[in-house]
Amino acid sequence: MAVGKLIQEKKTIDIFDVSIDKLTIMGDVKNYRLEDFQKLVNHSSSIDLWKVGSVAEGKLFNKIFFSFDPEKAKVMNRRALRMEFNPKHISSIEKDWLLENVLPLLTNIGLSRLDIAFDCDYNLAKFAYIQKIQTKRTKIESRKGDLETLYLGARTSEKMVRIYNKAVELQERKKKILQKFENGIGQYDIESYEDLRAELREIEKTERPVWWRLEFELKRDAITIGHSIFDNLMIKEPKINSRTVPSIQDRAMLEYLERHPNEISELAKGTKAKYRKMMRELVGENDEDLTEQFKKELEKRKNDLVGQVATWIGLKPNELFV
Repeated sequence: MAVGKLIQEKKTIDIFDVSIDKLTIMGDVKNYRLEDFQKLVNHSSSIDLWKVGSVAEGKLFNKIFFSFDPEKAKVMNRRALRMEFNPKHISSIEKDWLLENVLPLLTNIGLSRLDIAFDCDYNLAKFAYIQKIQTKRTKIESRKGDLETLYLGARTSEKMVRIYNKAVELQERKKKILQKFENGIGQYDIESYEDLRAELREIEKTERPVWWRLEFELKRDAITIGHSIFDNLMIKEPKINSRTVPSIQDRAMLEYLERHPNEISELAKGTKAKYRKMMRELVGENDEDLTEQFKKELEKRKNDLVGQVATWIGLKPNELFV
C-alpha cells in the first residue's frame, strides 16, 4: 500500500476516561473545635494513627493520608492539616463520613494539589511531546529499552506532566500483591489481607492489555480544570508512523535518512529509488497534532469534574475557581 494513501487516515485515540486521580486538601482546625478534632483523631475507629501528640499523622479508612502539624504550619506559613488521597478509591459512605465529621471542624479550606488523568487505549510513547518553554525531562525505560514513563517538569514545580504505561504499572502492583500472599505480610505493613484482596479484585476488574495515561499534576496557583493545562504542551504523532509506513524497517530507514539525508547516496540503486519515492509521498505532510482530542474530552467532562472536586471541600461548583 502506498504511503500517500495511508496518510489520509487520521489517528483517533480512544480516551476512555478523564478523572481526578489525586487531591490534596489543606485547612486549619477552628480554634474552638480543637478539642473535638483531638477526640476524633484519638478515638475514631476509622483512623489509624502513626504519630500522636502535638503532631498527628496517619490514615483515614487506610486510604486518606493526613498530617496535622500546627508548629510546622506556622514556620512554613501554610495550613496545619493536610489530607491526600485518590477520590476514586473512596466509597460514598467514607466520603459522607469525612464531610460530616472532618470538614465542619475546618476553616480556610482549599486545594494544594489536583491531578487530572487521561486514560487511553493507545501507546502514548509513540507520540512527540513538544513544549514551548522547555522543562526538565526524565525518562524511565524497560530493560528492552521501551519507554514506560516520561516526566515533563520537576516534582517541585507547580505543573508536572506524566506519560506512563498504566497497564505495566498495574501488572507490577499485582505481582507484588501476589508475592505478599505467598510470603506473608511484613511486620510493618499497614495493609491487611482483606485490603490486598480488595485491591487485587479492583486491578483484575479494570486491567486492559493496552492502557496508557497522560496525567497532569497541578499545584497551588496552577490548579484548574480547563484547556489552560495544555498551554505549554503539544501532543503530535510523527508523520513517519505505523499507519503511514507499516514496515518497521522502512520507518527506521526513513527516520535515519531524515537525520542524515546525505547517507542515501550510500544505498544500492533500487533501495535508493524506493526510499526516495517514499520520501516524496511524505513531502508536505506535517506531524499530526492530537492535543485537541484531549482538550475536547476534558471539555466534555469538565462540569462533572468541577462538581466532584467542589463537594470535597464543601463548595458549590461555581465557587471552586473564583
